[in-house]
Amino acid sequence: MPVSEYIYTGLSGILLFSAGASLASFFMCFLFRSTEKKYQSMQRSVCDFCGSKIPLLFLIPVLGFFFCRGRCRYCRKNLRPEYPAAELTSGFLALFLINRNLPFFAGIPLVLLLIFICAEDFLLYSLHIISIIACTALCIVVIFILKTDFTEALISLAVSAGIFLPLYFFSGKRLGSADIFLVCSLSLLLAPELIFIMLLSASLCGLLYGLLVYLYNKFSAGQPVFLKQKIPFAPFLSLGFAFSMCFGEYIINRILF
Repeated sequence: MPVSEYIYTGLSGILLFSAGASLASFFMCFLFRSTEKKYQSMQRSVCDFCGSKIPLLFLIPVLGFFFCRGRCRYCRKNLRPEYPAAELTSGFLALFLINRNLPFFAGIPLVLLLIFICAEDFLLYSLHIISIIACTALCIVVIFILKTDFTEALISLAVSAGIFLPLYFFSGKRLGSADIFLVCSLSLLLAPELIFIMLLSASLCGLLYGLLVYLYNKFSAGQPVFLKQKIPFAPFLSLGFAFSMCFGEYIINRILF
């Protein structure tokens, strides 16, 4: 492949990742101001604790959190790690899903909706029923546009329900019911064997996030609160879905078999 194609691929990947991370940052800000009744949409973002305006350098998605070392420069209190986590997850969502055989006028709204779901779950630790209904509707639209075998979609739905429903009940309902509906909706677009790739990658991402949050709380605040920390699972299910769409067939055909 010519050098120009490598450069084009790299730049397009950076742009897609940046777009996804920026959208997540916007959605997080929108949801926070909506839930906290702070409708001064034209004002700059401020620290959640002291209300000081955040410098523009620290508003850069993902990087801004590391520039300020995870703390407000004025009150020195720790910033929420959910913000860079949502931006990272959404960046990879856009990178994995755009141009992955999804029809443009249904695939782009699906990517935007999954980014919104990531921001919503990271910030509020819950999903609105409208988000789930919209995701289900978009997945069904994609099935009809791509003329996918509906029987295979139903088999994938049965496989995902057979895996996650027992987990929901045996975990004491710690796994949210919205997560069940989300994974069942997304599974409609996957081959049955890819459900396991989605589950494995989502679980690994959730485990890594939990470990990083534990270390962040331990070394920055001096008191780990891992057992009390909620872990949003919908973002990692969405990322697992995107990963399986992008690499699932390769993993199954070239690595596992």
